[in-house]
Amino acid sequence: MTEINFARTDQVRDILSVFAELLWPAPREKMMEIATRLGWTILSETPNSTRFDTGLPTNPSRGGVTIDNGHIGQVTLNLTDKLTDPDPGSVGELAASTLRFREEITDLLGEPTGVRRGTEPRYTWDLANGGRAALTSSRAVVKLIVLQKRYADIERREEGLGISESRDSEADIV
Repeated sequence: MTEINFARTDQVRDILSVFAELLWPAPREKMMEIATRLGWTILSETPNSTRFDTGLPTNPSRGGVTIDNGHIGQVTLNLTDKLTDPDPGSVGELAASTLRFREEITDLLGEPTGVRRGTEPRYTWDLANGGRAALTSSRAVVKLIVLQKRYADIERREEGLGISESRDSEADIV
């Protein structure tokens, strides 16, 4: 079985606290303040994205921000190593870590407001500032995603309409 590195509880708690305190829409320049507060290093910036090193004990330890009209849109980072060739034991360990992370985030934010089960589970929490945090996992990695308020509002509307997250949006085009 492959040894897997994980983000610590205090690191996840710090990340969620920072993003739960943001006022949306948050300008992209706010990422420098966030990076400093969390001990992250900005690696690159383009008009549509920012790449950073989280310093988390994961491989890779990089994360990314989607920039939308000069504002933070979505932040994505790995909470575990990303496995290139996961064996059954490693897949089981990632699944167990997903449940552990879910419990830790629930302790901080309350019960998830959304749950998608299956081979790639996703748990979501609505933040008091209107944003949203999501914990996702696959056979290879567990990720934390933070959505700005506008993106979270779109997700909430789609969920309210019963639109499946896994739908093929191109199939809607006639």
